[in-house]
Amino acid sequence: MRRLYFVTTCVLVASMAVAVRAAEKPPADFQKAMKDLGAAVGALSKPGASEDYELGKTQGRAAKDAFAVVVKFWSSKGTTDAVKLAETGAKAAADLYVSADLSSSEGIQAAVKDMGATCAACHTAHREKTADGFEIK
Repeated sequence: MRRLYFVTTCVLVASMAVAVRAAEKPPADFQKAMKDLGAAVGALSKPGASEDYELGKTQGRAAKDAFAVVVKFWSSKGTTDAVKLAETGAKAAADLYVSADLSSSEGIQAAVKDMGATCAACHTAHREKTADGFEIK
């Protein structure tokens, strides 16, 4: 009987730990990175924004820094598909910066499109809507 009680207790504690970890909010730097990426894509998706090369450079640098945080976050969790997506996003951010530096409106548009697609793919795979926002799966 004691053995059954011990095993049951261990299973309950383990399941509670998993539930708490699943409900855990991501760290503040990750949340900031997500907001920075949303701001970058939003700012550069407005009409005429692809011709604002200084904005493109600023947002390209910010997005590259944000993707570095995202890569670190997913690497620490061992989520290889999310790491690959974040690395793809980081490349798009670097492309954004280079396109802005070369005054290429078309390059900026392509890079922003790639960043948005990368973000959408990761969000579909790794987050879910909750009553008060989103939660990492």
